[in-house]
Amino acid sequence: MNAALSKTTKIRDVMTRGVVTINEDDAIHSALDLMVEHRVSALPVVDKKNHCIGILSSTDLTDLTKAVDLTFDEGDGDSQDHFWASAIIRDHFGAEMVSTLMTKDVAVISMEATVQDAARAMLRDRVHHIPVVDDHNKLHGIVSSFDLVKVLAD
Repeated sequence: MNAALSKTTKIRDVMTRGVVTINEDDAIHSALDLMVEHRVSALPVVDKKNHCIGILSSTDLTDLTKAVDLTFDEGDGDSQDHFWASAIIRDHFGAEMVSTLMTKDVAVISMEATVQDAARAMLRDRVHHIPVVDDHNKLHGIVSSFDLVKVLAD
C-alpha cells in the first residue's frame, strides 16, 4: 500500500475490534490484571450501555510511581527490589477506582474517519490510543499508533 492510499484508509479497516474494556467503578487492581493478561496498554472505560466515558492507559498507571519512593538501600535493581516495588504500588493504589485515574476528556474517532485523521488527532492530543465510537458514543474498537504504523509499513 503506498503512502497516498494509506492516508485515505478508513479507521474501520485498521482498528482493533473486541476491545478489552473496564468500568469506572472497577479497582485499579482489575485494570492492571486485564492489561497484563491481554497484553494491552490502554483500556477504554465504558458504562453499562458500552458508551465510552474515558480511557485508562499505562501512562496513567506509570504516573502512580511518582508518588512512591522506589529507591532501595541495597541490591540496586535486583528482582527482589522490583517485586517489592510492584507490591508497594499494588497495595497502595490498587484498591482505588478506575474513575480516579482515567482520562475523562478522551479523544474519540469515528469508524468512517481516515488514518490520517487519527494520526492528526494523536499528534494534537499527544496520545497513542483513540477509542472508535459511533454517533451515540458506543464503543466499536480502538486504534493505536501501532495500528497506524502497520498501515504505512504495508
